[in-house]
Amino acid sequence: MVLMIGAMLAGGPALAFDPPAPTTADLARARTMIKAQNYQGALRELRQYEGKLDHADLYNLLGFASRKTGDYARAEVYYAQALRMDPRHLGALEYQGQLFAETGRLDQARINLATLTALCPKGCEELDDLREAIKAKGG
Repeated sequence: MVLMIGAMLAGGPALAFDPPAPTTADLARARTMIKAQNYQGALRELRQYEGKLDHADLYNLLGFASRKTGDYARAEVYYAQALRMDPRHLGALEYQGQLFAETGRLDQARINLATLTALCPKGCEELDDLREAIKAKGG
């Protein structure tokens, strides 16, 4: 205790009082809200981690919830951020591709499909789902 007080008086870090840094485990509540289709609630939950959790999963979920509420412009920004952080993020590639398909940009959706094909040579759910989304839009 004396050492901690001494460190505080000397301008050193008071680690005992710093809240723990958020992790992807902190996103569980937002994931539950997304599964329940409570996208506005998920957005409120997720936005508290912006600037505190630099992880592609956060921005992918923000993009997904934004897209589901019809905010395509914001979703596009979030997916791009997720993919800057992790260009191989399967979920972000799928959901960004779905956004492209939903907004009539099938050529861009096909680029994401090609990337997923390369990343999932034996197939994966994200690849199958994006393929179906493109097909549903006439591609």
